[in-house]
Amino acid sequence: MKTLKEVKKEIASVVAKGKKINDVQNEGYEGYDNTDYDALDKLYAEKRAIQFATEWSLEQTMQKRVAWNAEVRKIADRGWKINCARLEQLRDKLGFSGDELKDALGVHNLVKDAK
Repeated sequence: MKTLKEVKKEIASVVAKGKKINDVQNEGYEGYDNTDYDALDKLYAEKRAIQFATEWSLEQTMQKRVAWNAEVRKIADRGWKINCARLEQLRDKLGFSGDELKDALGVHNLVKDAK
């Protein structure tokens, strides 16, 4: 398995190559975009898998869940609703999103049945 640093370097290379071709052929990006988005999609998926494996162990997931719930309770205690802007603020503050937490909870079978 590649390291995160190697994957980030590959992503930068694909983006730079696409930009170089676009700068020459498109003169202001008014034509076709020659960036290899299929390769980028694969690299981003690989990056996410590496990050997930290193940052979302069972113990880390449980700690992040506690932190997430505490922040959500603070918002609810103030009588505020959870909206997109507040979710972005939480992501920026905590360093992870609710979707990432949800994925980790599913991987570790920590999701309660919604019934």
